Amino acid sequence: MSNTLKVRPKTGVHVRKEDGTLMPSEGCDVPNNTYYRRRLRDGDLVAIEQKKGKS
Repeated sequence: MSNTLKVRPKTGVHVRKEDGTLMPSEGCDVPNNTYYRRRLRDGDLVAIEQKKGKS
């Protein structure tokens, strides 16, 4: 399990990060913890697919 998640708010939804600031609409990396996993489960956040680099 990764220590971070790359997420963005669902379109039209304003989501506060754990520190109380608004999450940018383009998304950001956040800790993989219960707060953000709950936001994902509830549909407030959308996971951003990590693009694989060339091997």
